[in-house]
Amino acid sequence: MFGWLKRKTSSSSSDYGLPSFFVKMVEPLALAEAISESTKRYMGQIASRKSSAAAAEQKDSSLAEIWDEIRIEAALPVFTHGAAQISLLAYVFEQPKLFNEFVDNKPHLEFPHIPVGEPFHDTLQAVFQSFIYLNDLGEKVGARFAQGPGFFDEFERKCTETRSRWREYEAEIAVRSDRKTSRMPVTMICIFWEEITRLAKEVAICSKFGTTPEENLLIVAQQINTHYGGNDAEAKRLEITVREMLDQMQKARDPNDLPGE
Repeated sequence: MFGWLKRKTSSSSSDYGLPSFFVKMVEPLALAEAISESTKRYMGQIASRKSSAAAAEQKDSSLAEIWDEIRIEAALPVFTHGAAQISLLAYVFEQPKLFNEFVDNKPHLEFPHIPVGEPFHDTLQAVFQSFIYLNDLGEKVGARFAQGPGFFDEFERKCTETRSRWREYEAEIAVRSDRKTSRMPVTMICIFWEEITRLAKEVAICSKFGTTPEENLLIVAQQINTHYGGNDAEAKRLEITVREMLDQMQKARDPNDLPGE
């Protein structure tokens, strides 16, 4: 899902002759829309199921399916917490204010989280709740990122750095009044989706293959090989397949990067 967004490459000559900065303003909105539609579809599926088990508990699903559904579950607060708006994470002209609010006022660190009806405040609290959800899941399945207090550190670091880039960009635009030749920083929705996708992947792997997936998968493959005396061609192929799968799991940045299971 959303693989088409990853496959798009930046170019100075955009589709239909549109300027590249215009396309960069549209792409975050397309991502927000894709997340919104996927969330609606997922909630519809949950409503129609006899079992409403969370994605991390669905042992019969493929790794890609579990990974994808976990990140959708994690994004739900952005649609349910007060005046939170996922589109606010994507609107280019709101990014300077959004990053400033995150870095300077830190509404996400106000506890308990109580929506106040202000979109910036409620959206940033909802973003933090997404990470709290992933951390809670991570603790249950033994994910490494959940073994310490740093589950939000990478998102926070990226947002702080991006805030500085937006300030530089806005200063440059104010002087040159030319968005065509200026490098537009990323929007918060891109950072948000990248980070919850990364953490959801670790939760999905641990929920399906245990806290030491590499060891568990290879041990089983080697046991099968040993059982057949180390001479069975099928058992040897299985071990090779497992090693290839582990490599694919490690490199994957999106559920679409995984082969069908």
